[in-house]
Amino acid sequence: MNHFSRENLPEDIKNVLPEEAQGMFIAAYNSFLDNSQDEEAAKRVAWQTIEHSALFERGPDGKFRQVDIYDGGHERPLASAPNA
Repeated sequence: MNHFSRENLPEDIKNVLPEEAQGMFIAAYNSFLDNSQDEEAAKRVAWQTIEHSALFERGPDGKFRQVDIYDGGHERPLASAPNA
């Protein structure tokens, strides 16, 4: 069983996933692999985790991007002011 980490994640995966998605992919892959010996199934589950996440979307270039999930009706503050 070959668990993934950021150091040994294949380049074809690194090239299409932002860092946040890489972490999610690794966690899903390794979790599945902990309960199964099937590395191909673990990859499928990990990809499905990214594809079904509301946090990421695939761009026209095939690479995933993080989605801005803010959907409030008000102006979003740039930062909160410290208490004086």
